[in-house]
Amino acid sequence: MLSITEGRGLQRKLQLLMKEYETAYTSYSRHSSQIVSLRGWTITLLLAYFGLLQAGGSKEFTLVIVIPAVLILGGFFVLEALEKLYAKLNVDNVLEIQQHFAQGTDEEFDRWVEAYEFRDHRIRRLERRDKARLLLHVLGGFQMLLWYSFLGALFFGMLVAVRR
Repeated sequence: MLSITEGRGLQRKLQLLMKEYETAYTSYSRHSSQIVSLRGWTITLLLAYFGLLQAGGSKEFTLVIVIPAVLILGGFFVLEALEKLYAKLNVDNVLEIQQHFAQGTDEEFDRWVEAYEFRDHRIRRLERRDKARLLLHVLGGFQMLLWYSFLGALFFGMLVAVRR
């Protein structure tokens, strides 16, 4: 077997693999910052909606008042879940590449590089049930559920308090 320093095919694939590593890491960072931005917009829109309700002056508490808030929270929950899903796929890819760079012989590394399937190809091959399993894993994250439960409780608590 050729070592990494020999064989043009392996060298080219190694260069592409390094680019994939950089791209996955950059993408992971971008998704993380987008999650923070989504949370900021969730708060902004909930406060704007609360202000709109206050400006209206009505003291009624009806389903029509609740539905937009639930849609705001639910919509941002889904957007954040998708961002977290893509971030998870990227971080898993980064960790896999790091693991192989850190261990094994040159021959094992060469075999791994030769057999490596790039992230986008793997994602395309995922079946719906695997994508659903990953999404459920992300949705079940304690931090995300806690964040949106807190926002919902805070918003509806404020709404109830001012409607009395």
